[in-house]
Amino acid sequence: MVWLLQTPSNRERVYKLLPRDIIFCSGLIDSHGEDYAAMAADKRNIYKENARAIQRKVRIFKESPHYQTYLRAKEEGRTVEEILAEEGQT
Repeated sequence: MVWLLQTPSNRERVYKLLPRDIIFCSGLIDSHGEDYAAMAADKRNIYKENARAIQRKVRIFKESPHYQTYLRAKEEGRTVEEILAEEGQT
């Protein structure tokens, strides 16, 4: 018997990020680019996440629709916080 139903493994993964994680990732990317060791040593890293954990969080951020919000904010010369407040996410 062939299963044609969509199983959980076939669905596209959608990540839901908290506003604080969006702001955290966008701030670290602005400050350090792709230098995850510097991100791990940053004073904004209050949970003392290691470079690998931050790299994973940034990857998820870049795969999420919130990354487009971040890029739009950069293009308009605004902060991510302003855009999130407009969208009612903070």
